[in-house]
Amino acid sequence: MSASIPSPGRLRAESVTLRYDQRVVSTGLSVDVPGDEFTVIIGPNACGKSTLLRSLSRLLRPAAGEVTLDGRSLASFKPKEFARTVGLLPQSSIAPEGITVVDLVSRGRFPYQKLVRQWTDADEAAVRDAMTATNVAELATREVAELSGGQRQRVWAAMAIAQQTPILLLDEPTTYLDLTHQIEMLDLFARLHRAGTTIVAVLHDLNQAARYATHLIVLKAGEVIATGAPSEVLTEHLVREVFELNCVVMPDPVSGTPLIVPTDGEWR
Repeated sequence: MSASIPSPGRLRAESVTLRYDQRVVSTGLSVDVPGDEFTVIIGPNACGKSTLLRSLSRLLRPAAGEVTLDGRSLASFKPKEFARTVGLLPQSSIAPEGITVVDLVSRGRFPYQKLVRQWTDADEAAVRDAMTATNVAELATREVAELSGGQRQRVWAAMAIAQQTPILLLDEPTTYLDLTHQIEMLDLFARLHRAGTTIVAVLHDLNQAARYATHLIVLKAGEVIATGAPSEVLTEHLVREVFELNCVVMPDPVSGTPLIVPTDGEWR
């Protein structure tokens, strides 16, 4: 079977240095995020996955180099203009005190609001559909602060989906979710991808990454180690090199995607 060729990159980090104050995370990092793909960024803890995603979302400005969207520097976009193209589900968020679920999800429509534009039926439908898709419609009148961590995560996902952007960035979207809700959420993002949304997600679970991604970016210590389709990238050698884990990689009996089975550990 011939290797699939990703479509041209929409988001690009070109020789960027990423740091927090004096702590440098990446130096000279270059990444091409292809359009129309479900890209998952994987790597060990503290390797720079979330930092890279923050730079792609304009939350972190590179100390050197440049991040571009369709060849245009992110710094040149006005906030609402960028927010109509790129949506973000951050790793952790704090909701305003006293805000209800429906009010928070409705904030996803902020990029489309203007002084002369009132709330429309299209806005209402976007909020309703996002809440239904994430199974939070029954929580509409509850205050976000009253919810469990998993419920809050689904509400934030609903807000990002209500934004209806062609590119959606997800920083550990399954945080706080039990296994059933993890699969439901990833299935939802897979459906959005099939409908035309470019998805870029940070995931920790290698088997979930292998099953849902169409394109992987593997990081270690702030450097790109490999990119490509999961079937091409996820080898026993790579898992051992990047994650320091001995394993067997075999076809998943359900999806046919790579399945990583650890051979290390005391399970007996």
